[in-house]
Amino acid sequence: MAKRKKLNSNSEQKNFFLNIAKLKNPIRITKYLKENAPKHLVENNFSKLISHPLMKNNILGSTFPINYKDIETEVIVSQGTLEQEVWWTYLNVIYHYEKINFFIYKSEQFNNLLLYAKYEDASNILNEIKYELGLSHWYIENKLLLLSKMNGLKEQKEYAETIKKELPDASALLVYHFSQKLENELSYEQYDKNFKKMWRDYPNIKTYFEFKVNSLNAAPENLVYFLYFERESPTIDKYISLKKALFAICSNNNYYNLPVDFLNKYLIKLDNKIKDIELKPLLIKSTKLNYNDINIDNNKYIRILDLYTMGHYKESYDLCLKELENYLTFNINLIEILIKSEIRYAVDDSFIELPINKNSIIFNIYEYYKSIILKDQNLINSINKLLKIALELSSLSISTMITQFIYKNVPFYNIPVADSSLNTGGLHTFLYDVREQSIIDDARYRILITDMQKTYQESITYQLLNKKNFNIDKKIPSFRLQKYTIKINPETIPKEQQIEIYKGIIKNGNILDKYYAIVELSYLYFKYKEIQNCIKAIVEGYLFNKSLIYNLPLQEIIEYIEQYHSTDFDKDIETPILYELYSKYISNKFDSQKMIRYEVFLEENGYTKPSELINNYERFDKNKLDFFLQFNCKSQILDSSIYFENTEEVESERINICQFLVEQKVSSSHILLKEIKNITEQSLISKYIQVIEQNKIYVNEEGIKSKLQSNLAEYYLRYIDLVKNSTTLKRDLNNKVFFNNAFGVNIPYPKNDIIPLLQNALSDVKEYFVLSNEYGLNGFISTNIRHGKLYNFLTSSLIKSNLFIKPNDDYWQKNFQIDVQISHILTNFSNDIDKSINDFKDQYIQVVTEKENTKNGLFKYNLTDEICIAIYNQLDEEPSYEEFENKLFEVLWLQTEKNLEDIRSKISNELIKNIKLIFENLNIQIESIDNKYNLSNIRDIIRHESTILQRNLETLKQWFTRQTISSIADFEFTLPVSITKEVIKNVHANNFIKLNADIKIKDKFKGLFLKGFVDILYILFDNAIKHSDSECEEINLLLDKSNKKQYEYRLYVANQIKENLNIELNTQKIEEIRDNIRNKMYGQSVGTEGGTGFYKIVKILTYDMVMGNRFIDFYYHGDKFIVEIHFGKNKE
Repeated sequence: MAKRKKLNSNSEQKNFFLNIAKLKNPIRITKYLKENAPKHLVENNFSKLISHPLMKNNILGSTFPINYKDIETEVIVSQGTLEQEVWWTYLNVIYHYEKINFFIYKSEQFNNLLLYAKYEDASNILNEIKYELGLSHWYIENKLLLLSKMNGLKEQKEYAETIKKELPDASALLVYHFSQKLENELSYEQYDKNFKKMWRDYPNIKTYFEFKVNSLNAAPENLVYFLYFERESPTIDKYISLKKALFAICSNNNYYNLPVDFLNKYLIKLDNKIKDIELKPLLIKSTKLNYNDINIDNNKYIRILDLYTMGHYKESYDLCLKELENYLTFNINLIEILIKSEIRYAVDDSFIELPINKNSIIFNIYEYYKSIILKDQNLINSINKLLKIALELSSLSISTMITQFIYKNVPFYNIPVADSSLNTGGLHTFLYDVREQSIIDDARYRILITDMQKTYQESITYQLLNKKNFNIDKKIPSFRLQKYTIKINPETIPKEQQIEIYKGIIKNGNILDKYYAIVELSYLYFKYKEIQNCIKAIVEGYLFNKSLIYNLPLQEIIEYIEQYHSTDFDKDIETPILYELYSKYISNKFDSQKMIRYEVFLEENGYTKPSELINNYERFDKNKLDFFLQFNCKSQILDSSIYFENTEEVESERINICQFLVEQKVSSSHILLKEIKNITEQSLISKYIQVIEQNKIYVNEEGIKSKLQSNLAEYYLRYIDLVKNSTTLKRDLNNKVFFNNAFGVNIPYPKNDIIPLLQNALSDVKEYFVLSNEYGLNGFISTNIRHGKLYNFLTSSLIKSNLFIKPNDDYWQKNFQIDVQISHILTNFSNDIDKSINDFKDQYIQVVTEKENTKNGLFKYNLTDEICIAIYNQLDEEPSYEEFENKLFEVLWLQTEKNLEDIRSKISNELIKNIKLIFENLNIQIESIDNKYNLSNIRDIIRHESTILQRNLETLKQWFTRQTISSIADFEFTLPVSITKEVIKNVHANNFIKLNADIKIKDKFKGLFLKGFVDILYILFDNAIKHSDSECEEINLLLDKSNKKQYEYRLYVANQIKENLNIELNTQKIEEIRDNIRNKMYGQSVGTEGGTGFYKIVKILTYDMVMGNRFIDFYYHGDKFIVEIHFGKNKE
């Protein structure tokens, strides 16, 4: 019998290979293997089948690609049934099971490091995964996540833009959405709109994207297409997608109707080979069990619950884990205790081993848990924050646990399906099917309490919940018992005692109980209207842990203060801080009050400028004063103060504050150093701007075009594509017609997506054109008009002639023996002029934003649908890129010129009239002086100054016309060197290393290169100072002719290195940097190499200064570190 069975098996195997031989063509062979061949024969001979190179490529597709362009490999194979697609993907995955296990092990390490905010270590693990397993969509998504956490939104977007150019189309689009998902300020609606728009633009891959980016909300009938599309992806992504597909099938097999035996068989095979805990729930689901049907022995559960209640977190965690390791007790109640025990154990004062970063994900998770548990008024915000955290985590199991916790603790109807308060569009992926997976029947809790009453009446948890038998202090730590007591029976405890209990918990409790007590104490103070104490509790709570701000009564207290206008706490430093927190976390509604609170606090304490506080540092709490100086004393606030006469004084004050805070070693010193650099650099460079048509309105169009080049190019290509697909559009218009005064044409409204595209493009350009300080209108009017120049222009002649005087000025009495009344008359005249000019400047010369103090501004940009329709009608059928780009700017200039006309009208009809009335009143007052002797001089001066001021007001109207040219004159290299030295002097205020510069070249460089050279020199000097030996007295810079034939100039910098520097190790790092620069990896490496800045230098030369012809080298020579930059095209 055994012999016959073996013969049959051999015969079957022989026929199998004969069939393959007959088919010959790899495509046909693959189709036969996938759809018709016996599964066991394919599985048993899989290694042999893929030994042929052509077959291997067609079966496995992309495995572990090294280059971005290879992340998708074309695989020609027909689409099968869902069962065939699942099995085919399984074959691809199981063949590489050892590498998959490596990935699971390392990705778990990565997730844990990410949770604890150990981003450098997480980056090392991610690089290790890339080195061993190549590139994958998983790698790219987590690289973007890590970059956003380490270096911010800009860095991750730069990386995304860099690799998108190398990736195939589908992967490039995936990266676009991975990147968007990490934009905190991107609204749900915009994310959803962008996602849907992409579906319209690329309908053939819609189903693939639904599962890849938004699998929880994907249509079930498209699962088979998703797996089919995934055949071209790397093995890592195939495995992740296989898990997603199996999760969907096991959760909804009533729809998919795959044989249970088939699912069990291959899930068990996967589980035997691949060590992934996330496969466990799938094994349960595949047997048609449900989480809600699985029970745990109540005695065990109650025991675990009591351990947690008593604060024995390690024991409750261990018991939970032990139970969960048994497949048949995968229980959501235990998962909740497991997570909470782990978090509490990790941050418990008595157990803590490694400090947790207060900005880490795991730390914040607890804060949002607490909001949910306490059911406070920030509940929905907390849920959204927690969902965002769940979304950021790469681990499916952790995300699912968190989400399950939410839906178990919050009633079904409280969760919005699509709430505009969501701050990240990707969150809506968690608002659909997860709900069905996670909600637990409340009846189970009622049953549990009943069982506890019957079987375990001694349970401490039961006694607490039933508000009786509080004589259990020996079993529960005192500070926890206090918390339970005040939480369960607050009505029985007097206010004073409650305050003392909370203060006791803050002083002696577990760190998480301290947070709880801080929040409760602040609400208690507010409840009893102890406003001063409440303000202090909120500010101190925030400074103790920023995450608490979402649970503190910040909004309530501000609204109360504004309603009752109390002045009891004007002298307290906490009051201006409170307004800053409101502006930062709630709304800018009271920003004008924030400025007033800054002034009031200083005046009440006897100061005029914040720098005066530095000399009395000990008067205030260090943390509070540091916060006040850093955030309440920013340039915008200082600029509103009457104690600073011009921009230079504001800049000097802010630099002094930043330097002081850096000396105090505040945690954000790196940000403050950057601010010092930017203020100094911008101020110095602005002095060398050669402006044609002085004081006319200017916007740096070329700078904006360069900055938005990639975005505008993308808009243009999409516009052309839409127009091509809408050849009959202009014949198929709505009957509805709009009339637009700005363009003076009747505008029919087109029925397609062109107008929304133009709206988005125009909005992007407007952001820089109007609001950018570096390129735009707001920066220009702020620097060149608002901050002193307009005021000085109109008052300087009055001051010289002594008509514009300060109180008690006796000039006219002493020199012309005029009656004492003159001083009072001229003081009132000066005040009237001052008020008239400042009111005009502060009210009208503003760009209108959401801020209250800009509501009367005359620079308004309301870009309506009609304007975008006009753009569409005025563009040719297929405009050039330049025509498309220029049209967007033309629209903004049209609106700007209308605004300028309104301002000129205001000057004529309001300011000039007001000034004229003030002079008329002055003449009347002068003539009212009893003793009219010696008035002839002052009469003549009043007449003269009135004429001059009227003439200046007419000139002022010309300021508000469009300026056509503004540029920096060509310069010698000594200019960027001297600017950089000043910047370095301010940034490194306590450093005395001499910066020597030997400039042997007298050539002039183009003005547009000035900022680029200053940035490069700053990086070189800053880097040299940081890495120089303590005995180093000088850093030497040389600019001369290049000794390399193809280059014109050489920039050479040398500094003495530290004695104990490991040159061998640093030489290895230098080689890595060289390799990256040679391989053009500098775009995505900026900011990640530890501060050397070489990548950034190359980026500035290549992109900002567009010097394709450049060479950079760096090396050790004796006790010196040398940097050489060769640039410029040799003219010979």
